[in-house]
Amino acid sequence: MHVPDGVTDTLRAALTEERDRWHRQVDEAAQHLTDHAQEFVYTDRGSIGELGMRYCGTARMIWISDRTEETKLRQLLEITEHVHTLFFGSRWYVRSRVRAMGALQRLMSVIEEEGQPPVPPSRTAPAVEV
Repeated sequence: MHVPDGVTDTLRAALTEERDRWHRQVDEAAQHLTDHAQEFVYTDRGSIGELGMRYCGTARMIWISDRTEETKLRQLLEITEHVHTLFFGSRWYVRSRVRAMGALQRLMSVIEEEGQPPVPPSRTAPAVEV
């Protein structure tokens, strides 16, 4: 949420406080999700359970990363959309669940790759005299 120009100081303070409150709520939700993932993810065995654990970790890493707030929110919405279909979609819609699983795996791979710190160029170690 952007605070528009030209608003009163009272409204600016209220909007800023509200934005900070939302920020804290998303942070708490992502932290809770990661801290308690085993309570719901292990109910699904195999690759779906593993993907659920990966989602929990990726969601938390997105939120605590140094990405822009807009990017964080967009990426969280994108991966959560697929998680919702995968875990909460009707069991009768197997195709949509399979598509969601593949899309989630691909999207998280891209997001995780973006979040990797750059690898420093290798340097030769200085010679050590013995």
